[in-house]
Amino acid sequence: DRIKTDIKIKTDSIQKDLILLKTLNY
Repeated sequence: DRIKTDIKIKTDSIQKDLILLKTLNY
């Protein structure tokens, strides 16, 4: 279970980074 939450946190942060990149591009 711990590994799953770890992966979820990582993917969440990656998505946030992608959103930040998109907003910066616009």
